[in-house]
Amino acid sequence: MGIFELLQLLPIFLGAFAGLAALVPFLVYLIAAWRNRQEGRVEPRLALVSVYGFFANLGFTMATLSLTALLAMLFEGATSGDALKTPSALFISGAIIFAVTFFPLRGATRHGGSRAGRIYLGLTAFTAALLTTVAFTGFIIALINGARVSMPIAVLITQAPVAVFGALLLARTSSYSTSSAE
Repeated sequence: MGIFELLQLLPIFLGAFAGLAALVPFLVYLIAAWRNRQEGRVEPRLALVSVYGFFANLGFTMATLSLTALLAMLFEGATSGDALKTPSALFISGAIIFAVTFFPLRGATRHGGSRAGRIYLGLTAFTAALLTTVAFTGFIIALINGARVSMPIAVLITQAPVAVFGALLLARTSSYSTSSAE
């Protein structure tokens, strides 16, 4: 099977991935509700936080990955407006989705925190750390093979700070939740 035949299967894989991604808010809700029930904690806005968290995470991921594509294209020397239109549009739409959902999410989680919010924060930090690890490995492999390193560098520039900041923020919110539970 050649690359052309594999590219024809891409819509099927993307459709399956989108279908599975649609289950994320439901799974986050179930996990957070189960953990809250174990601790005897009531979180009245859990469903709202689960849905807003999903879209905030989706918008943030769209924005950072399109920024990665923009950087990689600029590193490769693509300066024409036509080549940069799609990643720019994805960045703008991702930033709008993030902004529209982040502020209601923050308002819903302000008092006492939210387990669902921490799950999404952990998911974002984990995804960024995984992408950073893959990019660092790709960078080393590209250096050894003498290949281009623009994409791994672009991923490292955009995802490594997200991974570090997300992990620090997750540790901070986890310490608040454990100190308030004691």
